[in-house]
Amino acid sequence: MAKKNETHTPLLEAADAFNTELGRFGKLADAANKGKLDSQRSLQRAAEALKEVADCEELLQQHAQTLMSALATSRDLQQSQAEAVRARATEIQTRTEVYADLMRRFSALGQDAVDLNALGQKLAGKTRSAAEMAADDGLAAGLDDLQRRMGGVSERAQDLANAARDADFEDVSRQADSLRQQLLSARNKITLLRSNLAAAATTTTTTRLRH
Repeated sequence: MAKKNETHTPLLEAADAFNTELGRFGKLADAANKGKLDSQRSLQRAAEALKEVADCEELLQQHAQTLMSALATSRDLQQSQAEAVRARATEIQTRTEVYADLMRRFSALGQDAVDLNALGQKLAGKTRSAAEMAADDGLAAGLDDLQRRMGGVSERAQDLANAARDADFEDVSRQADSLRQQLLSARNKITLLRSNLAAAATTTTTTRLRH
């Protein structure tokens, strides 16, 4: 049968030594209080018993001092560990608040990106020829506004990515940077579309002038 693993610490060893000596003291004290005192031999045995009790009591006091010292050391260690735990709790709370703030900002960016995507779909909702789209001043103004708003959101995404990286939250930084890249990609597509529309408008104007 396997023996249980026992952790021996100075406190447990001191307590065990004190408890053992205390038990021995009790037995010696009981023995010293027994027996008749009716002869030289009995008196001698009684004196010897008293000396054993006195010696044991002295040793018991030493063990008691060792135990008190071990208790004080254990108390100091416990207080030090408790202080470290409290400091850790404060650190966790602070980090949690920083993370929550970053995620609130990321959530707001995500919502803005959804709104911009909906606006882009609305602008591109009608199937029209390039010439018709080029002639639509409202479409051009809408695309310009969409570009401007995308630029603002992408800048905020960059700021968030930097803030998250500085705070050592790399996962949030990567997500913010990924959103920024998506916005820039969409913005570049709009820039290309605006160029195509401008070219189509020029072609249309030139054709009209020729006729």
